[in-house]
Amino acid sequence: MMDYKKVPTSKDVALLAGVSQSTVSRAFSAHANLAPETRKKVMDAAQMLNYQPNALASSLVKSNSDMIAVVKGYTSNWMFSNMLSELVYTLQRADKRVIYFEAREDESVDELAMKVMRYPIQGLVLMYINLTSELTAYCKQREIPVLQIHRHSISSVANAVLPDNYWAASTAANLFLEKGYQNFVYLSGETNSSTNMERQMGFTKTLQANGGVKPLVLPGDYTYETAGKVMREYAPKIQEPTAILCANDLMAFAAIDVLKYEYGFKIGEEVAVIGFDNLKMCTWPSYELTSFEQPLARMVKEGIDVLLKNIEDKTMSPVEKRYSMTLIERKST
Repeated sequence: MMDYKKVPTSKDVALLAGVSQSTVSRAFSAHANLAPETRKKVMDAAQMLNYQPNALASSLVKSNSDMIAVVKGYTSNWMFSNMLSELVYTLQRADKRVIYFEAREDESVDELAMKVMRYPIQGLVLMYINLTSELTAYCKQREIPVLQIHRHSISSVANAVLPDNYWAASTAANLFLEKGYQNFVYLSGETNSSTNMERQMGFTKTLQANGGVKPLVLPGDYTYETAGKVMREYAPKIQEPTAILCANDLMAFAAIDVLKYEYGFKIGEEVAVIGFDNLKMCTWPSYELTSFEQPLARMVKEGIDVLLKNIEDKTMSPVEKRYSMTLIERKST
């Protein structure tokens, strides 16, 4: 007689349902090809026994963890919280387990990566963080596919899904020129990040190609605090009309707060401001910020599709995809 007081196993479910133990495992896999009546028989037996599959034990038996490591660099930008939620949800739907690491402001990528590599992961997702040569070599040696989201390392080849930063910054430059602005500022993010370099290049080259002057580049470091400090130093020197492209919305909010509320400039007339990310605060009456919206859900879904294919086919060549952004115009321009 079966002892129902003990923790039930897949063997118990198989015995009660009259199927093999492997059939029980397949019944709990969303992607397994199993007859509906067989799956129902297994699920009814599992419910009767109060059985839940042990995912970790299953992965050990298969020598396959189904574990994807997600590593996010330090940032105060709320957009990446939305992207992270979308990423975890997408991986869960693919029956993958997520192990998450977030870098401290002063923590090196390689230091954090070595912690990640203690786990038997199938793949690695990097958000807002650069793939270093050391980490590249480690993943290549162990045949661990890598997906970079939002920024990429020029010197390291890996799968990547990225916004089309150059195109967006070029679009901003053309809009400023059409509206008659004559002085230009680029409020930059982290100087050496691929995202920042592409946006600065697209803005600068388009202005110069269309008769505009080279923009003044101010270091904003992607933060509200640094951007605000820089704007206070620059505001007394502004020559109207001036157009400012900010590498993210947080810096654009700081620019508007300083220029509008501390120095009295008319935003959208004397000074125009454009940001990136289209955060919810862009719609607030105090900002009405023109901004570029990124297709986060599509980037994450298609990026994970690429990563999963690479896990199945380790010989696959790295894939890089670029995504257009949508310019949402508001009163700041």
